[in-house]
Amino acid sequence: MFPIRDTIRSRNKPIVNWCIIATNAFVFMFEASLPPDGLNRLIHLFGLTPTFFVRNPIFESLTIFTSMFLHGGWFHLISNMWMLWIFGDNIDTTFSLSRS
Repeated sequence: MFPIRDTIRSRNKPIVNWCIIATNAFVFMFEASLPPDGLNRLIHLFGLTPTFFVRNPIFESLTIFTSMFLHGGWFHLISNMWMLWIFGDNIDTTFSLSRS
């Protein structure tokens, strides 16, 4: 069963959610345009490798954030963005309401 929508509607426009989806799509298009060697370098630099993180957590801490924007294929990207589109607006709205 695939979710089509949720029952909680957002009160505000989930701008942060849309920006995250757009950034993910942009990064994936960049990944898709790279030759295999360039893609391997990109994944090695910006992907989270647990062994490297355990050895040097200060230097590798940025990869916790950057690895969230790397996707392994079209299905991976589409399924993640679908769930973010459906459920992310609730988190974005909650964040916006808690600030005011």
